[in-house]
Amino acid sequence: MPKPHKSLAVFLRQPIPVEASREDAEKALALIGFTLRHHKGSHYVWTHPDGRSITYALVNGRRLKRAAVASIAREVRKVEPGV
Repeated sequence: MPKPHKSLAVFLRQPIPVEASREDAEKALALIGFTLRHHKGSHYVWTHPDGRSITYALVNGRRLKRAAVASIAREVRKVEPGV
């Protein structure tokens, strides 16, 4: 089985990480088909062509907290179910 991209691997860890970096989140979302729709201040809204969306705020301008990491992890698992 092919190894997932390292940005996706962050969100496939068990247990799910408490925090993740903005860079890992952006790369992972882009890899699974999401695009940045709106950015204002520390809030980001990413959408998928099928209508799903993920919204998160950054902590200290760099980190995503547990709820956002868990949301992204659920979306990554839909794309990488066998991992």
